[in-house]
Amino acid sequence: MVKQNITAGSVWIVTPETTIDDPVDENDIENNRYVKMLRSSIENFPGTDFVTGMVSYRSEADKGKTYYNSALKIGSTGPIEVYHKSKLVPGFEMVPPNRLTALIRGILPRLGGTEWGYGVQDDRNCFESSTNRQIIAPVICYESVYGEFVTDYIKKGAEAIFIITNDGWWKESQGYKQHLSFSSLRAIETRRPVVRAANTGISCFIDIKGKIVQRSEWWTKETLTGKITSEERITPYVKYGDYILNTAGLITILILLSVFVYRPFSRKRF
Repeated sequence: MVKQNITAGSVWIVTPETTIDDPVDENDIENNRYVKMLRSSIENFPGTDFVTGMVSYRSEADKGKTYYNSALKIGSTGPIEVYHKSKLVPGFEMVPPNRLTALIRGILPRLGGTEWGYGVQDDRNCFESSTNRQIIAPVICYESVYGEFVTDYIKKGAEAIFIITNDGWWKESQGYKQHLSFSSLRAIETRRPVVRAANTGISCFIDIKGKIVQRSEWWTKETLTGKITSEERITPYVKYGDYILNTAGLITILILLSVFVYRPFSRKRF
């Protein structure tokens, strides 16, 4: 599909979460056959970078293997960059590998989870284009639900947001539609264009006002081609995060206390 659509002017190719689901050893990532396959598809386009998803792992002598749900940037040349998903789905990706959870882990793959649980990284990191130095935020699936979390990418210089996701396990329910709607919220909050790549779900381009300007359909084999414009402004939400929400929540609690506690007390007294 890439080879049929790539051109000399292509800057980014974005594919869904866990495009490579056969765990990749990060200590030998350059020699992985899937990584080599992706590199070979853009070898004649030196200015093009892949942003794709994979399951990866690191081996440590004292801890054994730690697995990650990862995003990576692959250029035709140069080092491969990796980001590890840091907001994990409770009960599906946050599964400790011990005997107490063996039964649960046995059924999770059928529900869209894993058999081992994933590690995370503490800080966000962005990817930079090899061509025009555009900086993008590699947001993986469930992370797109958290507005303030996404602002950390913007504070690190992200000029656009790429959301890669696997929405297949939602089946044809309202879940994948709701998940899509969060992407529009992130565009509005940050005033950043969003590129969303989803297998079986909805892939799309979203403008800085949250409007979907181009999209795929549900459960269709499709590629989208479009342009995004870098944005550098810092919105109040990026600067202050959920401060307004938290303040409004506190005020709401005080109002409710006033209505249900103070007023009945005042009537009894007077």
